[in-house]
Amino acid sequence: MMNHFETAIQAFWQYFADGWYFFFMIAASLYILIRRHTRQRAGLFVYAAIALLLLIFNPIVAAVIEKMLEGNVYWRVFWTLPLLPIIAYVVTDAAWERREWFMRLLACIMFGGIIMIGGKSIYTQENYTKAENTYKIPDQAAGVCDLILKDGAEGRAIVHPDLITYIRQYSADVTMLYGRRGYSSNLIRVMDALQQEILDVAYLEKVAEYYKCSYIVVKADALFECMPEEAGWTLLGDTGMYRVYKRI
Repeated sequence: MMNHFETAIQAFWQYFADGWYFFFMIAASLYILIRRHTRQRAGLFVYAAIALLLLIFNPIVAAVIEKMLEGNVYWRVFWTLPLLPIIAYVVTDAAWERREWFMRLLACIMFGGIIMIGGKSIYTQENYTKAENTYKIPDQAAGVCDLILKDGAEGRAIVHPDLITYIRQYSADVTMLYGRRGYSSNLIRVMDALQQEILDVAYLEKVAEYYKCSYIVVKADALFECMPEEAGWTLLGDTGMYRVYKRI
């Protein structure tokens, strides 16, 4: 159980990082609970936040939620905290108590400044880069789609997992065999097979035949256990990073 508790602690630091918003929520919650009129009006937000925190850091609950989630995304449970409503209510209440309009304005500016300092700018080169095209997806993904679309896009496509999300954004006419997580253990196995150093052509051909897939997209530098042409594949095109094969 301690492992799951540690997971919750790690998720806490991963979510709030160096920001001050959690402490803002604590301070705002104390403000609401101490004052009678705010406790009557907004006390429910604070009680809900306390209950959620107890659940989030409960090892048993953490074990269940972690099992239901895929990957290291336990930090997302902190989205359930009514953090913004609590802070916003206190800022509004504190500013409204000032009688003069300029004092209210000054209070809003002061609180706004505190909130800005407590956060972190997300508009950085690390988070935002210039899009390669108007679709805002990699050119390689668009190139793969164009090759399939020019051929008529008849039948499903088995594509490398790295392209799944982008192809769905580019065109719904390219019908893929699976989504980004796969719909069954068998399809997840297909996704794994495409990421191996040496591709099992016979296995991929068997899957393509069973699911009526006309196209198979692999990395351009992929190695094969046997030549794709031996399985009845023909090279439809090469985008530089990916090769698109069509089954005859």
